[in-house]
Amino acid sequence: ENGGAYGMVGMGAVAAAVTHAPITAVLMLFEMTRNYQIILPLMLTLAVAGLVAATMESESLYLTQLKLRGVKMERGREDLVMYDLRVADVMRREGFDTLETTAAFTELTERFLHHRVNEVYVLDADGRYHGLVELQDVKVLMVNPRPDLAISDVETREVPSLTPGQPLADA
Repeated sequence: ENGGAYGMVGMGAVAAAVTHAPITAVLMLFEMTRNYQIILPLMLTLAVAGLVAATMESESLYLTQLKLRGVKMERGREDLVMYDLRVADVMRREGFDTLETTAAFTELTERFLHHRVNEVYVLDADGRYHGLVELQDVKVLMVNPRPDLAISDVETREVPSLTPGQPLADA
C-alpha cells in the first residue's frame, strides 16, 4: 500500500540531491501526488539526501553542465554580471589629465603644477593609451628640467591596461 509513496519519496530525494533543489522536489512531489501525508517523510529524506550529496559533490547537476559549456560559475551572481559587461560599457575618457606622446616635457611640468594631479596619462595620436607619468617619478626632473627630455623618456609603459572588448571581470 505504501510502496508507491516510498518510491515517490526516493525519487524526490534523488532529484533534490542531484539538482541541489530540495524545495523544488517537495513542490513537484506534492503536485504529482496531491497527498499531504508524503510531505514530512519527504522533507526528512531530502535533508539526509542533501547532506549526502553535499558531501559527495558540492556542485549541482546544472552547475556542472554549465561549467562543461564554458560558463564561468565560480563566483556569486554579482560577479557573473561582470562577465556580461565589457570594459567599454563603463569606460569614460573625460576627467583625466592626458597628453599626447609628442608633447614637450614643459607641458607635462605645467600640467602637474597647475592641475594638482598625481598622474598624467599619455595617449598616442589616435587617442589610445600609451603610458603613464606619475608625479613622484618626475619630481627631480621638474626642479632641473632638461630641454631635450621627451614624455616618452619618463613615461611608464608597464601599467596594466585593458581593451574595450575585454570582460569587466578581467579588470
